[in-house]
Amino acid sequence: MPAVMGRVCYHPCEGSCNRAQLDSAVGINSVERFLGDEAIKRGWAFDDPAPYSGKRVLVVGAGPSGLSAAYHLARLGHAVTIREAGPMAGGMMRFGIPSYRLPRDVLDAEVRRILDLGVELELNARVDDILEAMADGPFDAAFLAVGAHIAKRAYIPANEAAKILDAVQVLRGMEGEEKPLLGRRVVVYGGGNTAIDVARTAKRLGAEEAMIVYRRTREKMPAHDFEVQEALEEGVLIKWLSTIKQAGEQSITIEKMALDEKGVPQPTGEFETLEADSVVLALGQDVDLSLLSRVPDLEVTDGVVKVGPNMMTSHPGVFAGGDMVPAERTVTVAIGHGKKAARHIDAWLRGGAWQPGEKHEVAEFGKLNTWYYSDASKTVRPVLDMQKRITSFDEVVMALDEGTALFEARRCLSCGNCFECDNCYGVCPDNAVIKLGPGKRFRFNYDYCKGCGVCAAECPCGAIRMVPEEIRPPGRAAAGPRIVRAAGGRGRHAPPGPRGRRRLSRAFSTIGPIQPSEREKMALQARRYANALVVDVAGRLDQDNCDAFRADLMVHVEQSAHDGGSVVLDLSGLEYVSSAGLRCFMLAYRQAKAQHGRILVAALQPMVAEIFEISHFNLVFQVFPTVREALAAASSDAAASYDKAAVA
Repeated sequence: MPAVMGRVCYHPCEGSCNRAQLDSAVGINSVERFLGDEAIKRGWAFDDPAPYSGKRVLVVGAGPSGLSAAYHLARLGHAVTIREAGPMAGGMMRFGIPSYRLPRDVLDAEVRRILDLGVELELNARVDDILEAMADGPFDAAFLAVGAHIAKRAYIPANEAAKILDAVQVLRGMEGEEKPLLGRRVVVYGGGNTAIDVARTAKRLGAEEAMIVYRRTREKMPAHDFEVQEALEEGVLIKWLSTIKQAGEQSITIEKMALDEKGVPQPTGEFETLEADSVVLALGQDVDLSLLSRVPDLEVTDGVVKVGPNMMTSHPGVFAGGDMVPAERTVTVAIGHGKKAARHIDAWLRGGAWQPGEKHEVAEFGKLNTWYYSDASKTVRPVLDMQKRITSFDEVVMALDEGTALFEARRCLSCGNCFECDNCYGVCPDNAVIKLGPGKRFRFNYDYCKGCGVCAAECPCGAIRMVPEEIRPPGRAAAGPRIVRAAGGRGRHAPPGPRGRRRLSRAFSTIGPIQPSEREKMALQARRYANALVVDVAGRLDQDNCDAFRADLMVHVEQSAHDGGSVVLDLSGLEYVSSAGLRCFMLAYRQAKAQHGRILVAALQPMVAEIFEISHFNLVFQVFPTVREALAAASSDAAASYDKAAVA
């Protein structure tokens, strides 16, 4: 249900998005909504389900969990019947979420697409006894997805004229022709998302004042922060650290609270009277479990049903999910329960057990090479004008258009997922990376690979990992590879041709034209020309002196960053670079660029330049033929100073 989830999901996935450590998380929720709306607009339908299995499944409740289970069970080839006690499908998505957050035509379209799979929906069909309903069907299995529609109450002394309602009653009344009459001054008692929804609904019904009374502070409020902020913007008032002690005909008495040394609210004995035409209790909801009264040996704790890892209750064939089981009560969790339960029900009906597949290795932020990604701020979804927000039930948060949705999708870093950028193919000094064609990714020739790690270091998305090579005893085959490659998509950069591959082999040959210098150390010296610093890099660069090279370079770069100006790396004295040296140079270059921002490279020797070119290192920076040209690119003052020094 992407069009629904793109509106009501609190997108916890974005909290784990690696992009958030660069600028802000990818707008997964907004892209999902765009796709869902596009599917409705274009009339996209699901693929045909699997052949009929001969099994029938009863789903009790047409809320998010029940609809999700019905969808997956139908796709798996089972006959599914949903029995809903209410007059319309949707459950708490319809009767608990206001239309300004979830338009009803969107919900109806998503439900219709599920029913088009062959799912049978029976409305106004309350199930009072699940075992009897299964026997009458007959049904081979049942999934219980009854929503939490029973409002919790609190004892509040009140006279007979006091108007006290519950939040579910108010929100459910919004689906009828006659809207609830709340009056001009409405007080909502509670601190969850439902309390926020009721207060915002009251404003739209014409209340001059809508106030939330909550016994804790904002930091402890269970409602999501962005919902609280939207409510405050619309003029909803919130009375923190307060509790209702008494309700009258047109007023309420509240007692102020104070936090003790443990942060727990305690009564202060200080009272205040507020005008109120109605009080709405939003203290949570319970589930009606009466349909399970005849199920033997059922475990019920704190008003919810205990289920096993396979979502099945203690009674064989009866599964449960959503609000009926211990879990966070959100649409996201409920839909996930429906999917998980459907897989277990399918396996149970076929005489087996469903086992989830092995999870992929987590692509943590530290495994990415973010240097290759450009800055791109998150696309902000447009919002309805404030005056229209508080005077109508029009949708508040708008959708992305095609252009902004595509832009937002392209912000994804493809963490751990190869998208065939060809970096590994271009930087490999040993011709060990073999292209398999568009969409087929790469293969590594371990007879050529010597494990230098350049490919893994330069992979933008962290799709390559290095593993220790097992020593092969004489006469036995190798036990395992050095490098493992993840899945991927399409490429972006063109690789070098066969001629380039031959040149690369010659350049890195141990008997080729480039031989290690007798100098064992890398020497760095700096000289200043006006507002630019030229750092001479001489000698050889390999694994042995890599750390020293990076440390010495950063000393010069930090000094230049303090003085201002540009840094030019004069590589005319670089006599030899190994494959590990290439990786070292790139790491040092990125570190220096992050520290200083303006790093120029100049005067590579021909064969060293060939190595850089063939390895595609020239894709990330421009190499100037001479130091003077690099200084000219930095500033005219630096070039003039260099010319004067040459004359002298």
